[in-house]
Amino acid sequence: MTEFKVGDKVTLNTRAGTKATIEYGPYNTSPTYLVKLIEGEDAGVVFPAMAYVMKAAPAFAVGDMVNHRLLGTVEITYGPYTDTLGQVRYMIRLAGGSEQPMRAEMLTALPKPALVPVGTRVRIDRAAYAEESHGWLATVTNNTGTWRVENDDTHVYRVRLDDGDHIWAAEVTPVDDTSTDIFGMNTFEHNGTVYDLSAKYADRDGDVWSLARVGAVVRARMTRDGDGPPTSDSNTLATVVSSWGPLRKI
Repeated sequence: MTEFKVGDKVTLNTRAGTKATIEYGPYNTSPTYLVKLIEGEDAGVVFPAMAYVMKAAPAFAVGDMVNHRLLGTVEITYGPYTDTLGQVRYMIRLAGGSEQPMRAEMLTALPKPALVPVGTRVRIDRAAYAEESHGWLATVTNNTGTWRVENDDTHVYRVRLDDGDHIWAAEVTPVDDTSTDIFGMNTFEHNGTVYDLSAKYADRDGDVWSLARVGAVVRARMTRDGDGPPTSDSNTLATVVSSWGPLRKI
């Protein structure tokens, strides 16, 4: 009977092959382990399971990018499967597009990138269920998240958007420029006029407005209403221009 250790990934034949990780064990005379589901609606649930209902999960899945000892980074396109000699193999795609079978022992997982520190200004590269935020700028507030979507796709980063909202992100890239808005831009074009979101503008009555992108909308806040940036309750720039424009940069 296969023995497992803490941290091993397994599949559970009592749950149609759902993936889990070994959290504790073995214990009892009939080897039993505490396992945590890592996919599906019950991801994160921990419960006991006997060894005979588990088998080691495949090291790689179709679509994974892995390291080949001699060829560098390759893509898994099929597998795993066992050949006539009893060797575990995967089909891999090389950089040029050709495919070939490869023994599993020639392949290793790519090293995981270092975590981006809390407080870092970042660009959001991938966030499930928040795809509209891809490319926006935000600030990392947590880098130890355990929320998973599926297939062990962990979203470790909790980030704060410039409008104050928070989302979980799987991939982020640090950026140096903290003066830009959440789209990495500090300008916005409306009806042929380009507005500088870092500047203030006076309307036709002489009142002064500050501009900022809140979510996906550029909004304006009259400075006599406070020194803070516009909020989701502020007028849109389009409304201010049509009601009190034209606006003059000051």
